[in-house]
Formats: sequence, C-alpha cells, structure tokens
Amino acid sequence: MGMRVPTAVALLLGLAAISSARALRLLGRAADDGQQAPSSSSSGGAAVVAAVCVNGPESGSKHVFKHPWNAKDEQLRLDALASAYRFMENFTHPESRRSVDMIAFFVDASDGVSEKAKRSEAAGRARRMASSLDRKLRGKWSNGTFGQIFGVRKDFLDSLDVVLYEERLGLDMAKSPFLQVCQQAYRKCHQCFTRGQPVKPGDETGAALEALLVDEARFRFGARALLGAKLGIRELFAPLVERLLSATDYDEHTAALVAQLGALASGLGRYQLHAGELKPAEDWARAHFDEALDSGDADAVANLASLLKLYGCDEHRDMNVLQGARLLISKQKAS
Repeated sequence: MGMRVPTAVALLLGLAAISSARALRLLGRAADDGQQAPSSSSSGGAAVVAAVCVNGPESGSKHVFKHPWNAKDEQLRLDALASAYRFMENFTHPESRRSVDMIAFFVDASDGVSEKAKRSEAAGRARRMASSLDRKLRGKWSNGTFGQIFGVRKDFLDSLDVVLYEERLGLDMAKSPFLQVCQQAYRKCHQCFTRGQPVKPGDETGAALEALLVDEARFRFGARALLGAKLGIRELFAPLVERLLSATDYDEHTAALVAQLGALASGLGRYQLHAGELKPAEDWARAHFDEALDSGDADAVANLASLLKLYGCDEHRDMNVLQGARLLISKQKAS
C-alpha cells in the first residue's frame, strides 16, 4: 500500500479508473519486502488467520464460498492492473502532471505489475516525478511561498511523503536538503496534530495520516529526524480509536480512518495484525463491509479490505476480501 494508504481516500483525482494506491495494492498479489506482512503460514499463523478471517474454505469456518477465487479471477486481476497502469501512463504524459498520489501509484506499480519491464519503467517514472516535486517544494521553501496557499501542514506532509517515496525508490534521503526542509517546516507547523493541534470531529483521518508519516520518517531516519513533537503516536492513537468506537453508522470517512489506523498499528504493513489486535477497527470493518459494497464506493471497499489483509486474510480465506477484490475488478473493467 502506498504511503497515503491509505490517504487517497477518493479514487485518484476522482477519475473513473481505479488508480488509487490502495486499490492497486488490493488488486496486486505482492508487496515489496519492506511492507509485506509476515506469512500466515509461520508458526501459529494459520490459527491466527482462522480466528479473524470469515467464511473461507481455509478459514476454519464451517461455511465455504459458493464461488471461490479461481484462475479466472486471478487473470481478471492481472488484466485490471495492466489496464490501470495503461490509463495512468496516458494520463501522466507529459510527466509535468505530477502529484503525491501519482507518485504513489507508480511506486506501488513498481511492486505490483506482473511484467518486469513495466515494474522497472514504473520505478523510473516515479523517480522522475518525485524529483520534480522535490525541486518544486524546495523552491517554495527557498522563495518563501511554502505553505502560503493551503498552510504549512499541507506542504509539510506533501514534502515528507515525497522524501519517503524517494527513500523507498532507493535514494539515500537521510542527509538530503529536502529532508532538512521537512525538519525546518515541522518546527513551524503549528497546525500539525503531532505538535499539539487538537483533533476535532472531522480531523480524524488527517491526524492519523500525519501520525503515520511522522512515525514512518522516524522509523527510516531515526527518532530525532523530526524534533518538536508534542504528541507521539501512542497519544494520538488512543483518541482516534475512541472516535472510531463512537462511529456506529457507516460513512466513507470512517472507512478511511479504519485503514489509517491499520497502517499505524502495523507499521505500514511491516507487521501482521493478530486476532484481538485493533479489535474496534476490525469490528467496524466487518459490521459495515456490506454497506460499503452496496454503496459501490470502490475506495471505501479498498480501505476496509486493506485492513482485513493486514490480518493475513485474502481472497481464499475471507468472504469480504473476495467480494472487495471482485468489486474493484468490476469497476476497473467497466471504466
């Protein structure tokens, strides 16, 4: 899943094709080594997966799928990935069309598409876009326009996102001038939730995203990479879960919060979630998955399915993940 896992809460730029980083990750079979959750086949893994995943033939449940995932589904998934990639190739030509979400798409495509040549091509395109946005944002810092339109927090998060993508693409960003811009911007970010800005109703997904990015930067560049934080991930995490517990009705914003909390709890998918962990998010996803499917909102479905995948559930083990994958494929096919 991309850094903005789960962020891009709507389909990328509202386009008809399923091109968000999360949707691509759900459709794709593999993640890179840095983000792949441990296999559920490890010691005790099968029992853990069986306790969480529902109604699959391998889940331990007495129920079985009427139409289990098969080779035709797998081919449709590969076709959907290829179609999404072709769409974004055309849309981002020329490459002056760039945004963090576009970079996210091609970074994930460099892991997810089946053809080796396309993976290499996607990585190169992502590097060029990231480098271009890197120069643009550093230029804004130099000329004093950083944060003037949407605030320091927006430009800071975009900058930190790009730094993390560049690091993931193989560049050494630990001592880069761009990371130094992020460090200076963070000290001036009075709007940042991790620096003490109160989390008000409606701010939950934004706060979770910020905490996710700040935590990831500290993981990759060291605990002192971003100084000045007044609230840590643990302090932010508890109130976000409390907000989730009070959300009894279905809405796409809570679905996005569920995915963000999963990314936070799993270290962006580095660690598999186990039965009983992050139970409020799992319970909410299960309780409202059918509503997300009925709404036809591919992005909300991808958000909820991405959480379930963190528990090791997949199309063979879990009815919700199977239904989610098929909905995403159908949306891509119809676009």
